[in-house]
Amino acid sequence: MTAVDLSDEESLAHFILEFFIPSVTNITSCTLRWGSSASNYWSRTVTTNVNGGALANGWNTLDFFWGDATQTGTVDETSINYLLFRVTYSASQASDTDFRVNDIRAVVAESTDIRFSTAYVAVNNAGTLIDEITATNDTMLFSTTDTKFMNAVIAGCLFQLFGDDNIDAGRPESAWEARYAVAKEKLRMEYPPRIRTAERRMKIRSTKASGSYTSV
Repeated sequence: MTAVDLSDEESLAHFILEFFIPSVTNITSCTLRWGSSASNYWSRTVTTNVNGGALANGWNTLDFFWGDATQTGTVDETSINYLLFRVTYSASQASDTDFRVNDIRAVVAESTDIRFSTAYVAVNNAGTLIDEITATNDTMLFSTTDTKFMNAVIAGCLFQLFGDDNIDAGRPESAWEARYAVAKEKLRMEYPPRIRTAERRMKIRSTKASGSYTSV
């Protein structure tokens, strides 16, 4: 094939491809080679699909991770122009056709920070999510959350705990109530509420009578 420079992707890329299997009964593994010649290549064998599931009849997405591959010879990663795809099968495999390989690409994974809400408040030392802190080494889930959200939660808790004391002391407004209001406003500006448009929903019901269908 036309040579491509994959030197920046070495040991990082995942070679992903789509493989169509007419009958998977006797198929045991798949191997991909990529390199700069038929004697200088990287090789990786897989026995499952990209999600770790068993190979199946029809299209399968396969993942050949460069970091787990074995090198034969000395590959020039700046000039990858050789590919080989091999299917290994048992002795019971009869002659077959319609195997297909499609959309081979080299993909480098990226780290993504995903924030989410949960009913749990912490995780214990064993890594189990818990809804109540019971030990000194339990870690609050909020510890990696946006600081604006943290400030709002802390200010709200302190307002609930000490707000009445400030009022009883003769102050016209609770100091923690004021901080809580400011924290909530900052959080609202950072994450403005979404406006939902009105939706109309309609349900179709069908009845069968004398071999025909009537929709209402």
